[in-house]
Amino acid sequence: MSYGYTGNILHIDLSSKKLWIENPPEAFYRTYWGGRALAFYYMLHQMKTHTD
Repeated sequence: MSYGYTGNILHIDLSSKKLWIENPPEAFYRTYWGGRALAFYYMLHQMKTHTD
């Protein structure tokens, strides 16, 4: 993608006090358009099952 912060996703884990930067491929952004789709993707993949 581009240089700088464009295309990077910052993850912050407050309980373990860790952070990391993810740089997904361009195909990821073509699959999940917009902020809502990205948020929904991460909610589904990072939350424990049977969480309300």
